[in-house]
Formats: sequence, C-alpha cells, structure tokens
Amino acid sequence: MKSLESSVHVLQNAATTVNHDTDRPAEKMDVSGYTIVALAVTGTAGTMKLEAEVSMDGSNWVKIGAIQQTDGVNKTAATGIVATGGYTVAVGGYRLFRTYLSAVSGTTLTVKAVAFYG
Repeated sequence: MKSLESSVHVLQNAATTVNHDTDRPAEKMDVSGYTIVALAVTGTAGTMKLEAEVSMDGSNWVKIGAIQQTDGVNKTAATGIVATGGYTVAVGGYRLFRTYLSAVSGTTLTVKAVAFYG
C-alpha cells in the first residue's frame, strides 16, 4: 500500500539563476497515485518567477497552476509563482512533477515538495 505522503523532495536548492528550456534541472518527483503536491517556497529578497510542470511520459511537460495558501483565503490556481510561501498543486493523473525558474533577480530560492493522496 502506498504511503499517505511521499518523502520531502528538494526541487530547487538555493537556486540563483534561470533554469529553463534545455537547462531545466533533473530534480523531478514521481507523483503517480498522488493527488496533491504541497510546496514550501523560501528565499531571500528579490524577484523571481517559478513555474510548475507535470508530465505523463517524462518527455512532454505542461505548465500547471499552483494555489498559494495564504491566511485561509481561497485563491485561483495561477501559473507562475512569484512570491515565497506555501502552495498546493493538483497532480492527480500525472506521473511526474517538477519546478523551474523562468526569471530570477537578487534572490536565492529553495523549493521543497511533498506529495499526498486522499
């Protein structure tokens, strides 16, 4: 039986540069059988845009929206994370999940993720 939650995955570790297109990092997580990924996005002051992507086959990736968890306020899923904080991403039906920085200036960014089902 699959665990209720996955182990913690570090998807970005003190990242300071854009890492997209052919330079996308290999840090991806298997989300098969899970429905939600919780992200903890932390970093220093500056600006950034973090993208979340999912794949069914490991070759074709599509952007997916993330919902920021702020003070219990319901928000709409948006592609492109531009602030530190907690986020959730619906990943049901996909096999792989990853993040990458499409823009960054004056910041160091770390992204940790855990997948859940239920």
